[in-house]
Amino acid sequence: MENITTENAQTDNLELFVWRTGLAEISKKAPIGSELIVSGSREFLESLLVHCRLIKDGSNKYLVSGIPEARTEKEALEACARFRQICENVQQGKEAFEGVGN
Repeated sequence: MENITTENAQTDNLELFVWRTGLAEISKKAPIGSELIVSGSREFLESLLVHCRLIKDGSNKYLVSGIPEARTEKEALEACARFRQICENVQQGKEAFEGVGN
């Protein structure tokens, strides 16, 4: 994840995005080839990472469940859509898993 060193890092409008590998990252702008999930403050976006798996290699990186395991692009996109719905639910003040399919 990119480190933001400005004084207003907590209020900057950043983007949470996911790669086809399932890696979730936060940056000022989602790169081409990644899938934008949601925008918001660093604090908010980092709070969403609780819905990901921490890679246990000391790198402090996160994976979106279901994407690395997906055997097809369709399965990967469905997993990405589930994660996006969870994030949008949290952003709207709803229960995280409200209306999220398996």
